[in-house]
Amino acid sequence: MKKLKVLSLCLATLGLVVACGAPASSSSNSSEAPSSSQKTSSESKGTSSANPTSSSKNSSSSKASSSSKASSSSKASSSSQARQPIQGERDYNIFTQPPEIRFTTSAGLNWATQPNRESDKPEVDGTITTNNCDDSFKLTEEPATMKVRGNYTTNYTKKPYRIKFATKKNLFGLNEGQKFKKWVLLADVKDSSMLRNALSFYLAQNIISENQFVSDFTPVHLYLNNNYWGMYLLAEQKENKKGRVNVPELPDENYAGTDIGYFFELDHYYNLEGPDGDPTFTVNYSPAQWTQHHSGENYVEVEKGYTMGSDLSLDPTGKKNQLAFIKKRVEMTYTILYNACKNSKYQEISNESLINSTETDIEKCLEKTIDIESFVNMYVLHEICCDPDIGYSSFYFSLDMSADGDHKLRLDNPWDWDSALGVRAKTVENSKGMYASLSSNPWLALLTNTTFFQQKVAKKWAALKEAKLFERAEAMINEYSSQYQQDYTKNFQKWPGNIGSNREVDFEVRNEVKQFKTEAQAEKFLYDWFDARIKYLDTTIPNGNFKDNPSTGGGGGGGGWPWGNGQAADEGKISNFKSSASKSRLEAEASETEGTIKSKAGENISGSYVGDLDGNAGRSMTWKFTASKASEVYLEAGLSARTQERFFLEMFDISINGVDVSSQLYAQPIPAGSGGSDYHYWTTVPVGFTNLKAGENTIKLTAKSTCTNFDYLDIYTPKN
Repeated sequence: MKKLKVLSLCLATLGLVVACGAPASSSSNSSEAPSSSQKTSSESKGTSSANPTSSSKNSSSSKASSSSKASSSSKASSSSQARQPIQGERDYNIFTQPPEIRFTTSAGLNWATQPNRESDKPEVDGTITTNNCDDSFKLTEEPATMKVRGNYTTNYTKKPYRIKFATKKNLFGLNEGQKFKKWVLLADVKDSSMLRNALSFYLAQNIISENQFVSDFTPVHLYLNNNYWGMYLLAEQKENKKGRVNVPELPDENYAGTDIGYFFELDHYYNLEGPDGDPTFTVNYSPAQWTQHHSGENYVEVEKGYTMGSDLSLDPTGKKNQLAFIKKRVEMTYTILYNACKNSKYQEISNESLINSTETDIEKCLEKTIDIESFVNMYVLHEICCDPDIGYSSFYFSLDMSADGDHKLRLDNPWDWDSALGVRAKTVENSKGMYASLSSNPWLALLTNTTFFQQKVAKKWAALKEAKLFERAEAMINEYSSQYQQDYTKNFQKWPGNIGSNREVDFEVRNEVKQFKTEAQAEKFLYDWFDARIKYLDTTIPNGNFKDNPSTGGGGGGGGWPWGNGQAADEGKISNFKSSASKSRLEAEASETEGTIKSKAGENISGSYVGDLDGNAGRSMTWKFTASKASEVYLEAGLSARTQERFFLEMFDISINGVDVSSQLYAQPIPAGSGGSDYHYWTTVPVGFTNLKAGENTIKLTAKSTCTNFDYLDIYTPKN
C-alpha cells in the first residue's frame, strides 16, 4: 500500500481549517459554467506513514511515533462537547472546496441514468476536464470513457460511475500522484452523511499493511454535459496494477500458466456475470461448511461464489486451467484453516496437494499458507465497521503464485462501506456486540477461536490506540462535515430523495436515518455510533472477549434472522392450522397497483403475475378481502425468489387495514433456487400468522426492490 499524501492547510487566526478560498456555492442549477481554481496556494503536499505499527515508514511524520498531530486537535470524546477541526498537518485529503470533474460526451445522458444491475451498462466516449483545483491537478478535455459501475447500487437513481482515460492520468494527487487509466465515483446514496466510505478508507489506510491495497479518496463534484450531477467520492479502481493491488499482471494476454497473480472477490452476484462477464468459480468447503452467521448480516450462509478481478488467459485452455487452479487453492486453504482452528489438525500445501504438516504450532503452520498479518488487519477493520456484506460480497483476496511471489492467500482491497458503521437496520444498532467474529465469513471468524490470533488482534488494537487513530478519525469526520456543508447541501438539492426518507433504501436503513434533514444530522449520528463502537471494543478486544453477544441492541447477537419476529416458520403449527382452514387466493394481477407494475403472461407458472418489481421500491399491490369473522389467519406467498436466498420481509412490507404487521411475521430465509432462470425460480413461502377483522380488510404489499415477480397471496382462515 502507498503512503498517504498530506495536504497541510494554512490556519486562520481563529484556528479554523480554511485560510483562504470561498466556500463552494450552494446553487443547484442544473447547468453551470466551470469554476476557477479554488484550492489555496498555501496547501502543500507531503507524505505520512500509513501504518502506525511500523517504524520504518517516513519516521519524520509517522503517526505511531509522534502524538503532535493528535494533541493539536480537540479530542472529540463525546458528542455533547464542541468538536473542533484538527489543526496542522493532516493525513487525509481535504480541499477548501471539492474539486470538479466534468465529463462531456455526444452520447447524451441515457447511459448515465438508465442502467441497472441486470442491464447492459454502455461505455461512452467523451472528454474529462477538471476544475476548482490547483493548476498542477488540472486536466483539459482529456479523452476518456465513462460507464455505470457497481452491483446493487446501480439500481438507485443516483448511480456510481467508472472513468477510463485513454492514457494514464492522476486525479488531484491521489495515491502519491501515481497515474492510472481507471478511477471510480461512488454515489453514497444510502449514507446521507456521505462519510462512511471515506471514513472506512481512512481507517483502512492506517490499519492495513504495505502489501495490501487501500484506495485513496477525496470528495468531488461531478458534471455531465455541463449538468450538475452531485457530490461523489472519487476513489481508485480495484485492479492488480503496480501501485494498486500488489500481484503481477499476466506476462501476456495468452499466457496459459498458473504461476500468475490472482485477485478475486467473495461475490454473491457471481452468477450474474454471464459468459461475457468476469470469470467466476465456486468452492466446496471441506471438511465442513461454516454455518455461523450474525443477525445483522446481509446473508446467512457462507457464500460459495467468487469472481475474478484480475485477468486470466485469453487462451480457452489456459483460462480453464487457471480457474481450476485458484478454485482448488482456495478450497485447500479453507481446509487448512478450518482443521487448524476447529480440529487442531495441521496441514500445508505441497505440489498443489494437501499434506500433513510437521509443524506443531498453529501460527507457524498457518503462516505457510496465509498472510496472517493481512487477516489480523482486515479483521480489526471489519470488527470496527460492522459491514452487513461481510460474508456476502465485496470481500477481496489476492494470491501471488509467480516465481517471486510468496504463494500466500492475502486479504486485500477493503471496499464498499455505505451500509456499514451503524446505518443498516438491525446491524449492531447500539454499537455493542462482537460482529466479524460471529459472522458467516469463515476467513475472519475461524481465526478468532485461536489464542494466537486474539493476541495479535489485541496487539494491533493497542498500536492503533497509541497512534491515536480513533481520535484522528473522529476529527476527520468532523472536519469533512464542517468544511463541506454547503457542498452536501448542493448535492441534496440535486438529489432531494437521498436525504430523509428514501424509498430506494428505506427497507435497509434504520428508522433514525429516515428523519434526517441535513448532512450535519447524519454526521452526528455516524460520529456517535463510531465513538460508542470504539469504546465498546476497547472493553472486549484487549480482554480476549471475541464472542461477546449482547441480547439487545438491534442485531447485537449471532442468532435468528434480521427480519420480522426473528423466528423460523413453525411447521407443526402451520400444518395443524391449514388442515382445518379454508384457503382464499389473492392473485397479484387482480390487485390494485400503484405506479406502472406490468402484468405478464406466466412463465413456469400457470396464469399471470405482476413483474418488474426489482428496482422499483415503493410500488404496491392492494387487495380487499372480506372475512366472515374476526380471527387469526395464516398467510403464504407465491413469488420469484431467484437463485439466491432472500427473506420475504426483505422483499415486501405488509400492512393490514393500514397497520404494518411485518414484525409479527416469520423471518426465515426463502431457500435459493437450484438451476433454472435467475428471474423465474418460483416458490411458495410461509409468511406468518396475523389477524383480520370481521368484514372488509385492506391488505397491502409494498415492494422493497429485491423480488422480481409476484404471483399470489394465499389466506388461510378458520372454517366456520
